[in-house]
Amino acid sequence: MNQFVLPSDTRSNLRPGQIRQLARRDAILKAALHLFAQRGYCGTAVPDIAELAGVGTGTIYRYFENKEDLVNAVLVHCGQTLKKVLLQDQGIFALNGTIRELFTRFWGRLIEFAEQYPDEFQFLELQHHVPYRSEHSWHCQREQMLPLWFFATLARQVGVVRDQAVELTVNLVWGMYVNLFKGSYAGYYPLTDEVFAQAERNAWEAFSNGHDGNIGPEVFLQQV
Repeated sequence: MNQFVLPSDTRSNLRPGQIRQLARRDAILKAALHLFAQRGYCGTAVPDIAELAGVGTGTIYRYFENKEDLVNAVLVHCGQTLKKVLLQDQGIFALNGTIRELFTRFWGRLIEFAEQYPDEFQFLELQHHVPYRSEHSWHCQREQMLPLWFFATLARQVGVVRDQAVELTVNLVWGMYVNLFKGSYAGYYPLTDEVFAQAERNAWEAFSNGHDGNIGPEVFLQQV
C-alpha cells in the first residue's frame, strides 16, 4: 500500500518529529482501511483501529476529528489510488490502434488495481449511498472514474458503442468488473488468466456493436 500523506521525496525534507507524525497518521489510515474493508464502517470500532495501528485510541483524535473524518480520508486515498493505477503512464490513451485495444488496456489496469490493492478495492465497493460521505470524498469518487468516462465517451464518438448513454456503458463495465471479483471471493470460481480474458470479452460485448473502432489524433482532439 502506498503512503497516504506525502511522497518519500517530500518527507525527506521534514524534521524527524514531523516524519514520525506522518508515519503515525499513515498507520492509522492503513489500519482503518483494512478493518473498514473487512468489517464495514458500522462494524469497525475506533479502539480496534487504534489497536491494529499500534496507537492509543485518543491518538486517533489528534489526527482526525471523528470516525467520519477518518473514513472520508480513507475514501479519498482509495479513489486517488485507483486513478493512479488507471493513468500510470501515457500509453493508456495512445493515439493509434483501436478502441477494442484501449478497452483491453483499461481492463488490465482495473484487474491490476484489484490484485495489488485488495483492501482499497473491497472498501470502495462498500461506499455507495452512505450517509457519512463528505462532499470532498464524493468529488474524489467522480474524479477517479474520469478515465473510464473518457473511454466510454471516446468509444461512442468512434461509433463502437450501442445506442446507449455513456453512463450505462460506464456502469456496465464497472459492474462486471466488480462482480467478477465478488464471485471469486464467494468461492464460485478461481481467478485465472483464462477467467480474466473471458470476463474481458464478455464486458466488451456487453456494450460494443461489433466494431473495433480506430483511434486517431483527430478523434482524440475532439475529446480534450
